[in-house]
Amino acid sequence: MRLLTKLPAYGITGNLKQWIQNFLTGCKQSVKINGEIPDSVNVTSGVPQGSVMGPLLFILFVNDLPDNLHNPTLMYADDTKMFSLKKQRLIMDPPNTTTLQQDLTRFQSWANNMGMKLNPTKCKTMHLGRSNPLQEYTMLLDDNTQHHIMTTTEEKDLGVIVDSGLTFSKHIQTQVNKANSVLRAIKHTFKALDPTAFLSLYKSLVRPNLEYASVIWSPKLKRDKDALEYVQRRATRLVTGLSGKSYEERLLTLELPTLEFRRQRADMIQMFKLVHGLEELNPAPCSECGRMIIQPALNINNRGHDFKLQIQHEPGPRDNFFTRRATKSWNRLTQDTVSANCVNIFKNRLTKEWKNKPERYHYRFSYQYRPKTAHT
Repeated sequence: MRLLTKLPAYGITGNLKQWIQNFLTGCKQSVKINGEIPDSVNVTSGVPQGSVMGPLLFILFVNDLPDNLHNPTLMYADDTKMFSLKKQRLIMDPPNTTTLQQDLTRFQSWANNMGMKLNPTKCKTMHLGRSNPLQEYTMLLDDNTQHHIMTTTEEKDLGVIVDSGLTFSKHIQTQVNKANSVLRAIKHTFKALDPTAFLSLYKSLVRPNLEYASVIWSPKLKRDKDALEYVQRRATRLVTGLSGKSYEERLLTLELPTLEFRRQRADMIQMFKLVHGLEELNPAPCSECGRMIIQPALNINNRGHDFKLQIQHEPGPRDNFFTRRATKSWNRLTQDTVSANCVNIFKNRLTKEWKNKPERYHYRFSYQYRPKTAHT
């Protein structure tokens, strides 16, 4: 088996390799049809479905794919993304669109050699950037005919809908709709809610829909911020005795911060993890601009703390990227907060430092904002 030949490269030999070989060989399967079970047949490839070892063995099987490709490749389980930057480093270099097409051909060849046929009709292309050449890409079908890969303007990736304009408005509206659906179910299930019951339901069932991966898609447009915050405003009206109070008064009573405040807090927590090496970060600088994702401030003076970062100025949609929007707030934190020994201590110190932050319980909606769904 192809997988067994790869195991020694990962240091899996001896009894462990023999154990995996025994686990994968000699398996049989049958399919129950109309209550009858035909004779079993031998399983010549794959791993037992639902097994604990299955996902790990699959990762080992496909782990060498990026080594066969020229452009950067990101993999998660059975999803693979290939991408290329728009600029050429040298005039004699081939266009990146050409190298990406070559990588698609290599990818398909590798998959065929590994006994894993790709389905070109399920592959998609997304073009990012205003100066993108909008190149079309092709893959071979089973009959060796060229198939033009479908072009899309939005795609869900690990639970986040990414659009070609990087506004994330579609993702935000989708999550708002999910949260509103849960709110309606709560409203129809409970005739009355005290603060304790409400907070338990809201924090476990509603708010996660509005905050998952917010470091990635944190909104730039005011209408998107309003749409998210409006869900929480509707939710707090469900608490018995609070419907007649203002949104800020309800938040103060429930000690429930605004969603905008929590997104800023999430940015600071993520920045703390990156600065202190608690999460992996590509140490190599960008091949185009020569900068790192985060880099220490060039001018270190007596003001601020020892972990100040260089503020990056990015045009267009990159203006709201995590490193761009979070750096200023990070640089304003105190030395005591940023030098915490662990994430939990940092969270506690950040809460104390930001206890009087205006955005904590105050949010100003736009006069032009109108929710798409009827409010409670």
